[in-house]
Amino acid sequence: MKLLLTLPGLGLLAAFAAMPSTSHAAEGFDNCRGFIDSLPATINTQGVWCLRKDLSTSQATGEAIRILANNVTIDCNGYKLGGLAAGAGTQTAGIVTNSSTNVTVRNCNIRGFHEGLVLYGTAEGYGGHLVEDNRFEGNTSEGINIGGDGTVVRRNLVLDTGGGSGGGSPSGINANGNIDIVDNIISGAMAGNGSTGAPFGIKAVGNASGTISGNRIRRLVPLGAYSYGIALNGAGTPVVSDNHIVLHPAPAGLDYGVRCNSGSTALVRDNVISGFTYDVSACIDAGGNYSPP
Repeated sequence: MKLLLTLPGLGLLAAFAAMPSTSHAAEGFDNCRGFIDSLPATINTQGVWCLRKDLSTSQATGEAIRILANNVTIDCNGYKLGGLAAGAGTQTAGIVTNSSTNVTVRNCNIRGFHEGLVLYGTAEGYGGHLVEDNRFEGNTSEGINIGGDGTVVRRNLVLDTGGGSGGGSPSGINANGNIDIVDNIISGAMAGNGSTGAPFGIKAVGNASGTISGNRIRRLVPLGAYSYGIALNGAGTPVVSDNHIVLHPAPAGLDYGVRCNSGSTALVRDNVISGFTYDVSACIDAGGNYSPP
């Protein structure tokens, strides 16, 4: 693992001279504490850590980038973090923290891992994470797996999740805790090979007071009878609003646009839900939901 620190003076000039002159660099590197130049990498120090080139790994287990400090930002500047070389049976995760708080991941193109991103916070349930403006593509189990109160997931593109050789039920976004999930596009989720699993666009567990709003979810492909656009499990009153959820292909029998656990007080309103056997199930239908004929 190499973590190249950008230092004042000649080190700074050398670092800038070495940067590739591509469109990726448009974001700039002025705020970078250092660079991640090879995989696997471990971040032990707070600050902004950047990619300045595409990185890939063929490792079949572990993590490409592990974060062990609080207050860390990973800014990929549009570059790729790739795990496709490990194949459909990969168990490797792209970027991971299991105990840090206030982690930000932005401007990354993360593809071909078992889980693209795994961010969890403290044992007390605080996360404070921010995941924004990323592209997750071809990850075999979950695009984003995130937990911890005070977390925001916004403006991400999550494509073609699932299809791994180990089977299972994939999730575009799997969120645990009071998390706001806003303005994401989730297109394509397919149960793993040899599985009768159910694909989830967004799975939200223990979200008692968060908002799931403005998301676009489409192309959920079950290999069994179930699929879920948005599924909520837990007490409290989260709000699910202004989402556009479309099932494709045709329903397999037990397909849910928005599904809550029994007795839930989640408020579901002003969504467009199309093609599902059940539009809103076991939630509070607060009105304004539309299902085209």
